[in-house]
Amino acid sequence: MFDLRFSARYPVVFLKYLLLLAVLRTTLVNSRVPESPTTTVAVINSTAILVQWVPSRRDGCAREINGYVVVYGKLTDMGLLTDSMHTISIHNPDRRFLILNVDPGVTYGVSVGAFSRNLAGPISAPKLINTVR
Repeated sequence: MFDLRFSARYPVVFLKYLLLLAVLRTTLVNSRVPESPTTTVAVINSTAILVQWVPSRRDGCAREINGYVVVYGKLTDMGLLTDSMHTISIHNPDRRFLILNVDPGVTYGVSVGAFSRNLAGPISAPKLINTVR
């Protein structure tokens, strides 16, 4: 004969096991997500902005970083103009990027984020910069 009490409890135990595995997997994955880098921006001339960054000192996966993403766009009093937004993937070890052909006398917002082989970390808070006329 079958013990119906055991078979009724089995799915609950199995679901708890799956939930525990999901929590452990999430914890392991989140521990390897790159943190956002420290970003600096500078105007080079009326049509160029230099973006530089360094990985977070607290980032335990700095060796696992495969590249960075630079996100920039024009800002107005109403916020970011989405049609002017650009996302560039950077794989060079220099940790800098020159944004060319920007409009003179315009405010730009620039953010940088790191990514590893399978995961992308958060992007930095936007740095605002005004280009010269």
